[in-house]
Amino acid sequence: MHSPFKDLLYTNAVPSDAERNDIRGLLEGPLKQVAELTKELSRLQAFIDAASKERNELQESIDAHLALVSPARQLPDDIVRAIFVACLPSTRNPAMSGAEAPLLLCQICRSWRSIALTTPRLWASIHIVVPTQSKLEAVTATVAAWLARAGTVPLHISMVFSQTAHAFTGYDISSLLSVLVAASLRWNDIRLALPQYGAGSALFSLSSKDVPVLQTLALAGVPSTIDTTLRAPPNPLSFLATKSLRSIVIPSWNYFLQSSVSWEYLNHLTIKNKSDATYNSILSILRKCPRLETCEIPVHGKLGDILPQEHFTLPRLSHLSIRYSHIPSDSHYFTHMTLPALRSLHCHIPTLPPDVALTSVVPSPTLLERFRVEMRNIKSSTLLAALSHMPSLRELQILGEPVDEICRTQDPEFLVHLTPSPDAPGAVLCPRLECIELMGFGKVSDETLLKFIQARTGSHFHDVSRLSRVNLLINREMQLDIRQHLQDAVARGLQMYVQYPAPSRSEYSPFEGTELPSRGWRWGVSPS
Repeated sequence: MHSPFKDLLYTNAVPSDAERNDIRGLLEGPLKQVAELTKELSRLQAFIDAASKERNELQESIDAHLALVSPARQLPDDIVRAIFVACLPSTRNPAMSGAEAPLLLCQICRSWRSIALTTPRLWASIHIVVPTQSKLEAVTATVAAWLARAGTVPLHISMVFSQTAHAFTGYDISSLLSVLVAASLRWNDIRLALPQYGAGSALFSLSSKDVPVLQTLALAGVPSTIDTTLRAPPNPLSFLATKSLRSIVIPSWNYFLQSSVSWEYLNHLTIKNKSDATYNSILSILRKCPRLETCEIPVHGKLGDILPQEHFTLPRLSHLSIRYSHIPSDSHYFTHMTLPALRSLHCHIPTLPPDVALTSVVPSPTLLERFRVEMRNIKSSTLLAALSHMPSLRELQILGEPVDEICRTQDPEFLVHLTPSPDAPGAVLCPRLECIELMGFGKVSDETLLKFIQARTGSHFHDVSRLSRVNLLINREMQLDIRQHLQDAVARGLQMYVQYPAPSRSEYSPFEGTELPSRGWRWGVSPS
């Protein structure tokens, strides 16, 4: 629109009385035109709305008819069942929630609900979160109906207590446990967190004949917290004698040493917590497990108390995780056994006596491919000496930075001894190393880290494997962005994760301590 007032538009200028009259006269025509256009737009919008409504109604009818001939409706029930089973979580048991299968599948349509409810495999696994006492009855009823739909299919059950429930204050879940025990003939993979009091009694009545297909049992909460007022039978968990059992995860040795267990069939044994199990009791159990493949155990007691033991072999044991509570100076824990298949070792040690070599508590070091060590103030020389006996090592995890033998402080040069050098290319430790994880390191510099990774990811040393994964948790601020210098290695496939402490972002604000959010003070700018 042409206007003689262009110089005044979009400014804060104040027009004169004469100019205001001229402006009002100038706008009479445009205002009338805007009113006419608005009226036309309303007419057109009404036409569009009517056309859209007619189109939507027609499309809705078309879609309803097309649904009748959709490919999904022609699928055989067996195919639908297979698709439903594929909808289940792949890494855990399904929760009792309408947000995921199988309950979600019951909400689509009547036909699919019928198929879901008559597909036993959909209901053969369940994750139970025990609620507060007031809601327990409803959850118990749901669990009973769920397990009934599974028919005769072997069951996978996991159970934990909700954070809103008080599992260790006399919480009675006997009704829920009774429902689970009633289905024991179908137990296959059972993982239960039990409350403090009266929990074991629900299991006392079971025998090995009641759990013919049980392969995995994981218990938490017992036996260390079991109610001492209950009189347990001499063989409290006699069902562990079932020959189908292959994996046990238990809180401690104490109570289970009284039970008959088919140790000779076990493939996997895990003891979660520290216990009073002595080296003698551990040896007596391990020698009964010739088929053991993985084992995680705590070791308690002194070696000097060991009774005479016959030497034995665990020919299949490939992974061992061992937590020592005490390392005496006469430590030779593995002189009584041979582990020819051991390839993975996790070793947690509080402290190591000065005159004890790490290899004395590390079995079969020359065969190890994966080694994780967690020890406070381990000497660099001690760890390096152990690594020198591990030529086949591919994965290394170190939790806690080694210390210098002389200064007794964290050793910033530890990684230098693992860094290949052109001066001695064949003398590098762990030449097959592919993955490394360092946690709690603070003295090593970013420059040393960069040189180590570059030497282990380049092509300069033909007898040294390239690193494929590096995880670093550094307890200091970043000195150098090593990721920026390793872009070529990342492009070749290196997976790298580096974490430093979050930098402090504290900033002075005149609003601190008020109800207003703190905002940085703009120094040099005076308030107006």
